[in-house]
Amino acid sequence: MNKVEVKQLFLIINNCYPNFQYDDIKTEIWTDMLKGVSFETGQRNLRDHIAASRYSPTISDIVQQTSKEDREILLRNADLAFEQYVNEGGDPYKYVPGDGSGYKKLGG
Repeated sequence: MNKVEVKQLFLIINNCYPNFQYDDIKTEIWTDMLKGVSFETGQRNLRDHIAASRYSPTISDIVQQTSKEDREILLRNADLAFEQYVNEGGDPYKYVPGDGSGYKKLGG
């Protein structure tokens, strides 16, 4: 997320939580902390937070919330990686999920 997108989130937050305040320093901190989060994900997580909480969100509320669809995609990708590992002759009892870049074997 870039600075313009963070400011757009701040406008939404400020309209839903009138006591929420921001300045240049807060904008810089949030921009740095949210740089790995897409604007679409941030908006969705903010919307979910607004629907669930009467308190203004923190950075972690925007970053850590994972939608049901995202969880389903992650689980399906894990299943596909396991299937690929086994189809390539890997021992299913030695399979260890990787970091998203593929799979890895125990001890090797």
